[in-house]
Amino acid sequence: MFSRNISLRIRKTHRYLGLLIGIQFLAWTVSGLYFSWTNLDEIHGDQFLNPKVETDAFQNLLPLDSIPNSIEKIHLVSLDKQPYYWINESHLYNARSGIIKN
Repeated sequence: MFSRNISLRIRKTHRYLGLLIGIQFLAWTVSGLYFSWTNLDEIHGDQFLNPKVETDAFQNLLPLDSIPNSIEKIHLVSLDKQPYYWINESHLYNARSGIIKN
């Protein structure tokens, strides 16, 4: 049906494809066994979570009407434990003094 060269090439290709696919199946099996025998919390990485999340509570902030720009979008952000108004995604004002940060 095929010539000898084509037949040898097909067998060689089949052999190497089988080897590559076999290695992949072996890797899947080993990793599956590892994940099924290991503690699920260790796999999820729950031990790396930081349960203590500190939130900054700021007081004595300037009212927004004392800021000279027209406000379309505003966020209160903390930089070096100081409150700042991030206004229109372009200007950063100190939320206590009203001074623009460059």
